Amino acid sequence: MRVALLSGWHVHAAEYAQYAVNHSEVELHFIWDTDEIRGRAFAERFDAMYVQNLNDIWEQVDGVIIASPTNQHFALISEALNQGKHVFSEKVLAMNLDECRKIREILENKNVVLTLCLPRLSDAYFLYAVSALEQGLLGRLHSIRCRLHHDGILSSAEHPQGWLPAEFLDRSLTGGGALIDLGAHPIYLANRLAGTPVSVSALFSSFYSSDVEDQATVCVKYESGCVAVLETGFVSGQRSFLLELHGSDGSLMVDQQSVRIASRHLPHQAWQTPLLPKPLPHPFSQWVATVLHHEPQNTSWQDIEHLTLINDAAQLSHQKRRIVDISEIGGLQID
Repeated sequence: MRVALLSGWHVHAAEYAQYAVNHSEVELHFIWDTDEIRGRAFAERFDAMYVQNLNDIWEQVDGVIIASPTNQHFALISEALNQGKHVFSEKVLAMNLDECRKIREILENKNVVLTLCLPRLSDAYFLYAVSALEQGLLGRLHSIRCRLHHDGILSSAEHPQGWLPAEFLDRSLTGGGALIDLGAHPIYLANRLAGTPVSVSALFSSFYSSDVEDQATVCVKYESGCVAVLETGFVSGQRSFLLELHGSDGSLMVDQQSVRIASRHLPHQAWQTPLLPKPLPHPFSQWVATVLHHEPQNTSWQDIEHLTLINDAAQLSHQKRRIVDISEIGGLQID
């Protein structure tokens, strides 16, 4: 599978390029970037060819890796799909729900694979959480809390301006701040666990950024009645990931990768540490396996669209300072 990396802009761009180089069934041939200096540096680093004109690659690749600013996603992904190329993209898919649905329309008419990188859906702790719910260990799920924070824009001796590139705080490039970037993980995890969202309430704060939020708290209510509190930010002195599931028959707690569960249905009802399943391959490997071997991947269009749906609703909720019904954002159109 011959691929091109479209931009080295994103902080995960080098990671994706390395996945391609390391994969036994993938060849990274081209690097395209609007920043020629960055593009040539990536090409040299990964032994690929730098190209300035996208039209130079379409006849020579099977797929592309999108690691550009989010405001370029729609144009790049649409062009790749129209050229009949498979697409692996950094989150989020596009700047808004309308762009996502236009991409889906193109995708429906093409025999290609699109994968959005939502890696925590494949982690062992999350697979166990899904299994615990399916087994009824928690009973009826009524609340979720998910917190993911890092120190990306905090000053340090090594990074006086923070290690996160300043461009990540440019709304015109990203479509938002902490929520649309780091907050994507709590959103797609809660969506997968709780089902169909019906309303969203959001509060944003800007401690160090003037253009976008660098901290966000979002409450999502689902059709089931479950409420999720989702927290994210770039301003935490200690990186943290917490996931809590609370139901009528038990609770499950995740701290980083460590999992505890307490359930009426387990032999010992006190908190205990369960045996976790084997994690699934990284989404990049799943993409390749789907393209080459028609194997299923652990990301659905519902995961992709609902991620942007919650982002759009949260932005509107913050702007209007009220609860936003999902129908205000265009409703749900998942088959």
